[in-house]
Amino acid sequence: AICPSPLSQSIAAKYLREVDWHSVLAANVDMYHRRAQALDAALQEFLPAGCNWVNPTGGFFIWMELPETIDASAGLLDEAMEEGILFIPGTAFFLDGRGRNALRLSYSQAGEDTLREAARRLGALLHRANRVIDL
Repeated sequence: AICPSPLSQSIAAKYLREVDWHSVLAANVDMYHRRAQALDAALQEFLPAGCNWVNPTGGFFIWMELPETIDASAGLLDEAMEEGILFIPGTAFFLDGRGRNALRLSYSQAGEDTLREAARRLGALLHRANRVIDL
């Protein structure tokens, strides 16, 4: 198809005419901002030293770099899933093998309490991984 269907265009036009979409957009921006701030605060509280990330000013993800000794692309992901948390290993974003000690966290689909608990679990997992390396 070269263009959207007339029905889809009519639905979109009606929505834009009849709904205060500016308020809907502002509410969503506020919600995602609160989620990003909640995850950032929880990561600061629970993660071990050597983990670095930038508090995002937009988007839906936090990119995190772990200590060089922790491989996020190996068994860490399996352990995380056993703990009920999920991240995308950094290697998924590079073609040359980089990103082994990096991961991407999403905050778009979880509420603030869930994000805090996920950060606590991730922190415990990373503390264990650091202790194994330090031994």
